[in-house]
Amino acid sequence: MPPLPLPIHTKRLVIRRFHDSDLCGLHELHSDVGVAAYLSRGVRHLEEVKQALTRRMAPADIERDGDGVILAVVVVATGHLIGEVSLWLRDARSGSAEVGFALVPAAQRQGYAREAMTALLALAFDVLGLQEVFGTADQRNVASMTLMRRLGMQEHEEDRDGAPLVAFSITRQDWQRQS
Repeated sequence: MPPLPLPIHTKRLVIRRFHDSDLCGLHELHSDVGVAAYLSRGVRHLEEVKQALTRRMAPADIERDGDGVILAVVVVATGHLIGEVSLWLRDARSGSAEVGFALVPAAQRQGYAREAMTALLALAFDVLGLQEVFGTADQRNVASMTLMRRLGMQEHEEDRDGAPLVAFSITRQDWQRQS
C-alpha cells in the first residue's frame, strides 16, 4: 500500500502523527472516565499515557494484517489535541480495515468527529484502496453509533468477547456512491 500522506488537513482539523508535545492532550483524553467507559482499555494514568504516546509516535506502515496507525486530531485554530482516530488493517487480501475514534468531552457534539472520520474514510478508500471498513461501538454509546450511521455505515449486530457491541461497515462502492 502507498505510504500515508500525512498530515491530513480538513476545514477545521489537522490529522497527523503524534508528537512529544501531545502528552497533556492525550492524558486528558485517556484519563477521562466518560471516554474510557466505552473503550476496552479503561482509564490510563500519566505513566501509561506516556507509554501509549511512545507507541503512537513509532513509525507505522499499513501493509500486513494487524498493521495500523493511531493519529492525533488537532484543531487548526487552537493547536489543541482533541482526540485520536485509528485505522487497522484486518485482512490485507480482501482489503478490510477497522476504524476507531475518541474525542475529549469538550470537543464532542461540534462535528469534529464526523470531520475527522470522513477524512479517515477518504484515506482508507481513496488513497489506500481498501474495499471495506468497519467499526464497533458499545451499544450504550449512542453518539458513536449515530456518527457511524451518518457516515453511511450499515449496522450489524455483534457480540465480541461478551461485550455488547454494535458493528458497522461500509464498502468502497457505498463510500464512492455517497461522496
